[in-house]
Amino acid sequence: LNEIKNDSEEKHKLAEKERENANILNQDLKRIGSELFNTLKNIRELTNDFNLQIESQDASIQDLTEFVSSFSESIQTSVDNIGKQHNQITLLNQKSDNLKLTITEIGKVVGDLNSNMSDFQDRSNVLSRTVSNLEERLRSVNLSQKEVSEVNDIMAEIADRTNLLALNASIEAARAGEHGRGFAVVAQEVAKLAENSNENATKIKKIITTSNRYILEGTELASVALNQTETLQSKYELLSEVIKTATTKINSQKDINSEVLESLELIESISKVLDQESKVLDKDKEQMVKVVQQMEEINRKVVINARKMGDHTSSLENQAQELAAETSI
Repeated sequence: LNEIKNDSEEKHKLAEKERENANILNQDLKRIGSELFNTLKNIRELTNDFNLQIESQDASIQDLTEFVSSFSESIQTSVDNIGKQHNQITLLNQKSDNLKLTITEIGKVVGDLNSNMSDFQDRSNVLSRTVSNLEERLRSVNLSQKEVSEVNDIMAEIADRTNLLALNASIEAARAGEHGRGFAVVAQEVAKLAENSNENATKIKKIITTSNRYILEGTELASVALNQTETLQSKYELLSEVIKTATTKINSQKDINSEVLESLELIESISKVLDQESKVLDKDKEQMVKVVQQMEEINRKVVINARKMGDHTSSLENQAQELAAETSI
């Protein structure tokens, strides 16, 4: 009986000890379940906050995607505009080369015109001096003709007087009879000489009259030519001033065009750099779009996984709550 009693006491002690251990284990499980519940609750709250942040980030990434898309379109438009501008500047530069050639040709023509006008001025001056000298010489010839005419008049007068003397001599010879016969022959010859002199004087007078008319006409023509030459010279001076003004303006235009051409060359070089930079920017834009798309895809996967983690955390939280409830029974 003692052995049975001792054995019963021993089993009772073991049962008490197991019950104590079970209580301790139950309390530990309850404590662990409660801690696990609180931990999972905190994890769920953190997961919810993380989900909210991820969703907010997803919205921001979507906004960024839209901005990048819009920015990409703007960049593409800028690249296209820069390309068009570069083409227009290249075409304008080609036209400016034609303009440069045209201005050079105009300058050459104006230079030739100035040279021709200078030659014309020299020839006009020579012509003016020649006409002036001709007019002076015609006036001198006219004066000489007047002197010759006066001498011719004297000769005609002498011829008339000689003829009169011959007539008187013939009369006296007739009165002298036989003694005056030789003197009569001389008187006849003198009369013939006087008549010839008178005829020659008349011819010379006609020639002088005709010459005077020609000289007068030549003098008038020389005077008209001189006036025309002076008018031509005055017009030349006006034309020369116009050409000088045009030359000055053309030279000024050449200087301006040279500055414009230099500016165009600078703009073209800048345009080339912009064109190259725009191509690089276009490539960077494509890479940026790819990076944003990758970010959007990664963020989408993170959102999905975060939601899954939230669902798993909620499930674990429920299980921990059930475990804590069971251990408290």
